[in-house]
Amino acid sequence: QLYKRSWCVQIDVYEFQYPIKPIILNPDITKTAAMLLPEQALDLIGWKTWIDSIQKETKCSRKEIFINIRLALTALETGPELQPMLKFLGSKKIKDRMNGKYV
Repeated sequence: QLYKRSWCVQIDVYEFQYPIKPIILNPDITKTAAMLLPEQALDLIGWKTWIDSIQKETKCSRKEIFINIRLALTALETGPELQPMLKFLGSKKIKDRMNGKYV
């Protein structure tokens, strides 16, 4: 499935399966996100529950949480929607990137 960046360059969600160096702005958010990530796949309800639990634990705004998750998972400020991309990455890779590992 193709998504468009703001400057109209198409990207493929599979592109994010290749190793990247995560950008960690707020390690409290990304470490909490990794710790609270459920093992099962995140559907829309699971995604909302996960974000809500991160927000409750860190007391950060949803916007700040989304920015930190996006940068940790993609190393980009913009890109495809995060929730559908999670199934392509898998929980191990998500947790590793949230912890700053190059995977």
